[in-house]
Amino acid sequence: MKTFTKYMLAVAGLAVLAFSSCKKDEQKVTATTGTPGTLAASTTTFTVSSATAANNATTLSWSNADFGYSAATTYSLEFDRKGNNFSAPVSVALSSGSSKVYTVGDVNALAIQAGFAPDKAAQLEARLKATVSSAYTPVYSNVVTLNFTPYRAFVTYPSLYVPGAYQGWDPATAQTLASVKSDSYYEGYVNYTAGNLAFKITSNPDWSHTNYGVTAGKLDASGADITVPSAGYYLLSANMDTKAFSATKINTWSINGTATSNADQNLTYDATTKTWRGTFTLAAGTFKFRANNANTIVLGDKTPVTTFLTSDNSTAIAVTSAGTYLVVLNVSVSGNYYYELNKQ
Repeated sequence: MKTFTKYMLAVAGLAVLAFSSCKKDEQKVTATTGTPGTLAASTTTFTVSSATAANNATTLSWSNADFGYSAATTYSLEFDRKGNNFSAPVSVALSSGSSKVYTVGDVNALAIQAGFAPDKAAQLEARLKATVSSAYTPVYSNVVTLNFTPYRAFVTYPSLYVPGAYQGWDPATAQTLASVKSDSYYEGYVNYTAGNLAFKITSNPDWSHTNYGVTAGKLDASGADITVPSAGYYLLSANMDTKAFSATKINTWSINGTATSNADQNLTYDATTKTWRGTFTLAAGTFKFRANNANTIVLGDKTPVTTFLTSDNSTAIAVTSAGTYLVVLNVSVSGNYYYELNKQ
């Protein structure tokens, strides 16, 4: 019996040693604080124009980050205004490769998205972001600064199309509703002429995809034609999650603020240019655009000042010196509302 007990103890001891040995042989893979990659640009100062939009402006190239082990690393390029410390960057996901060519049109669109005004010198910063998982802090490359003067160009947002009697029921040439935040909300402006009040909303610039009418006030692929009550200029809004739809008639746009002594100065619609315009004597001060002489629909400058307009956290438009000004408002390009302030 003693011999058997000694034998079992010996076996147990060997098992413990074997387990201990296995633990020592085990190798753990642990991610370290990442070492960022590097970013370079083939050209950092260049000229851009709408006529050369298809030409190559610069090539951004980079080396990979190192997190201490072989891992699936996700990369993106971030762009922001110089001095903004990438607090609200425009992010471009990268799928593969170690370089990306940017055309003149590409860099101009990035500048507009980052908040630069057309026709004013811009310094657009770029950096490479690398991450392996949400559990680890991303790492960022050095910053490259691109120097150029952007031109006015429109951002292409997710869109719906509004073909109707007002333009010959042609989706390809119809006014659009844009989703500026790439979410379920779309809006845009349409001018309906007398006797041409019926329309549809289509998901594509054709009749071959989803075509919405309306049923009980909601967008419906099987619904009847949508109509507005009377001729005029309308703000159309659609929520594609709930299918809610509204059409708000805009009887007038005006400017109002300290530059107008806080009195509405009404603009007149020009159907040829699809703009609202007026010539006014303005004091040094500020103003915003508002519809129907009320504060329900109000547009101000994006921040920083770009001459593109927004209704979200907008900045009042500055009149730096008193004088006579031609004021032009264009809300015909969905998602790209803008103004002109021209001293006469």
